Amino acid sequence: VMGWGSEANPNLRAATISVDREVLFWDVPWEELTDKEVREARRKSQLEQAEFMRELRKSMGSSSVMLKEEDLPPPQRSPFEPRRLADGSAFKTRAVAFHPDAKEGQVCAFSGSLEGTLHAWRFSDENWERLEENCDPILGHSDQITAIWACFREGVVLSGSCDCTLRLWSVNLGFVSEEAVLTGHTGSIRTIFACSKVSRALTSSADDTLRIWSLGLARSGDH
Repeated sequence: VMGWGSEANPNLRAATISVDREVLFWDVPWEELTDKEVREARRKSQLEQAEFMRELRKSMGSSSVMLKEEDLPPPQRSPFEPRRLADGSAFKTRAVAFHPDAKEGQVCAFSGSLEGTLHAWRFSDENWERLEENCDPILGHSDQITAIWACFREGVVLSGSCDCTLRLWSVNLGFVSEEAVLTGHTGSIRTIFACSKVSRALTSSADDTLRIWSLGLARSGDH
């Protein structure tokens, strides 16, 4: 799942899911990928900090000087260090949708579990490394969620499941409510492509069919 940088967020944001169902959220500045000088400056700073710590350990080894917090250089976070969900792979994530321009405190992702629950996540104000669950797990599907599409600007989420249904969700101020259950497929949902601007969705299924759905959205947002 990929969210490209934009004027609002000049970073490359992506979500990846591993074999053990743990989902990682990446937020890498474009300049780290394209600007050699930026990478070299960061590397030089890391080397200087490592040298400082070596010298500090030497002095600590030959004296009983008490180390104060202000004596330490500020910790540096690698731009390639990912965020994780609060409980790691406990939710056995099968599908995820990630908001490329979300701010701190906003809902930034939805994930679907093997148990069929939908989870809404926001960036944590206290712990950069973890995403916080925005609300209680959202019930509805009776089998694992296999695909998720979301238009965060319009507050619309569409989830597909092995229970052969699609469910349309509305997100308002962080609260998620079910709007509709779409039936028709006779096999597990595999993929979802949708556009809120034209209020249409295209899905593929294990029943070897494609279906086009009218979502009935009275909105004019971007897809």
